[in-house]
Amino acid sequence: MTDHCSFRGHPLMPTSPRIAVLVAAVVLALLSPASASSPGTSYIFPAGAQRGTTVKVIVGGFYLYETCPWEMSGPGTTVSKNLKLAERQIWFEGPRIPIPDSQRSENYPKDQLGTVSVAKNARLGHRYYQAWTPGRLYRRKGLS
Repeated sequence: MTDHCSFRGHPLMPTSPRIAVLVAAVVLALLSPASASSPGTSYIFPAGAQRGTTVKVIVGGFYLYETCPWEMSGPGTTVSKNLKLAERQIWFEGPRIPIPDSQRSENYPKDQLGTVSVAKNARLGHRYYQAWTPGRLYRRKGLS
């Protein structure tokens, strides 16, 4: 009896189960997304400004380039074209942490410097900001 549904002998079909498993593993590895840490921001300091002033700000960022573009939403606010990595990072010594907790991996934000200008007639309220690098957009954060 002839099996008309058989793929045996087809040039694209693997000849052994090991090869089939290897091919499936390679295909799955190529299709799965890379698991890299996501860039983002943690804070902006100071968290506000008076109308009619320009202030220097520090944005705490994770996995940002040395220079990255950013923007702030809302009429009446303009920001510097880029955030630039600070030459020195401000470090505050905290309390001692118990051994198991102190051995976990930690990631601290790095200070990025920029400026925010607020117009004299800018409306009061929150503003959102975001920073990005080529190919990646960071989640928005609020500013009071």
